[in-house]
Amino acid sequence: MGLHIYGDYDSPVIPVMIYNPTKIAAFSRECYDRGLAMVVVGFPATPIILSRSRVCVSAAHTKEQLDYAVDKIKEVTDLLQMNYKKHWF
Repeated sequence: MGLHIYGDYDSPVIPVMIYNPTKIAAFSRECYDRGLAMVVVGFPATPIILSRSRVCVSAAHTKEQLDYAVDKIKEVTDLLQMNYKKHWF
């Protein structure tokens, strides 16, 4: 999807980098409007240009719920032009 993500394979928390502090509220609001409650973190909890959203995955989520969330996150990141990583394949 062109997003920068961090985290550990053994962790249910997946940080999705927003970077631009002006996009934090818009990302959260657009996700909420699509039925997703997203945790966003910015300054002073992170350095000013390392703002992020934390996706928390649970074993209680169904595949359908996860597919829905991925689709909606893709819509929002396309809208906000957050596809920082381009694929060349």
